[in-house]
Amino acid sequence: MLEIPQAPRHVTPDDAASLADWRHRMRSRMARVSDDHPGRVMTGRRLNRLIRQATAKDRGLIAGDLARGAVQILRPTYRQAALLTAVSTSYVATVGRLAPEQRAQLARGELKLSRLHNSRRDLDGRVDRFIKHVGVERVWAAIERYTQPSLFPAE
Repeated sequence: MLEIPQAPRHVTPDDAASLADWRHRMRSRMARVSDDHPGRVMTGRRLNRLIRQATAKDRGLIAGDLARGAVQILRPTYRQAALLTAVSTSYVATVGRLAPEQRAQLARGELKLSRLHNSRRDLDGRVDRFIKHVGVERVWAAIERYTQPSLFPAE
């Protein structure tokens, strides 16, 4: 049987209740994890909160549960995804910002991730996406507003 450690003193009562609930549920589910009885599923943010509140022993138990499938991560954070795949978090963010067609091109090898990551100055593509997003009419209206003679004093 698992020993239930006390929550650290800096943990609020709500956090302590959440951590105690986690421990209770994991103890009761540990023997039941199989293909027809999946383990606990949580988001990456939720896992981060639990890990920050947990003792070293609790973190070790959580890691073991992750390794054997008793805990599954849904929507890991960029940092968690980067650590699992041994890439930088900025690469994860770059891929996360790609349009679906760019992502497909990257997967086919037609684009390089380093080039996409380092080409933050690619304004033409950004402008095109912006115009597509807001519409040509709004862009022209803005251009007409900003090019009125009254906005710029005569020299």
